[in-house]
Amino acid sequence: MFKIEQVKNSNSITKYEVKLSAINKLFLFALLLVLAGFNIETNKVNKDSSFEDEIANGTFEFVNESEASIEFIEEKSGRVTWYGPGFHGNFTSSGEIYDQEDFTCAHRALPFGTVLRVTNLNNGKSVVVRVTDRGPVSTYFEIDLSKAAFREIEDLNAGVTTAKIERAVFKGEKIPVLSVN
Repeated sequence: MFKIEQVKNSNSITKYEVKLSAINKLFLFALLLVLAGFNIETNKVNKDSSFEDEIANGTFEFVNESEASIEFIEEKSGRVTWYGPGFHGNFTSSGEIYDQEDFTCAHRALPFGTVLRVTNLNNGKSVVVRVTDRGPVSTYFEIDLSKAAFREIEDLNAGVTTAKIERAVFKGEKIPVLSVN
């Protein structure tokens, strides 16, 4: 989910910088919006010659309202498992380094970066994850969650649970985007 780079300056002092990829920044922002339960509304103020008077009087006219939101579309239900310790620190199929404490998952076909909400059908607990790897190998399972993601919806000792898997769909004219710096 992040990359730590070692940087040496001209005085041979070593510093470490943590960098997030653009997709990780977008995922974290989307996750924040989903968990907070917000819809983003963007309003433009109609500016005309009496704009200063409207400010002084406390009256504003909003035009061109648009709304951006995140919706979840049900894809399917199925058996979900988790993977972690044997893969921790290795490269995923997307090229990222797997961290079992990130909220990620493996799916056989969805594009990398796809955001999913996984809801345990036994207890109603949900987690939002991002597809970063391919799997599971067995067609008996729909997805493999990271250790941390599975722990959010089920006891790790259970190993397997039945869950509803929904894909995030971003709608609206103005989709929030994070800088790539």
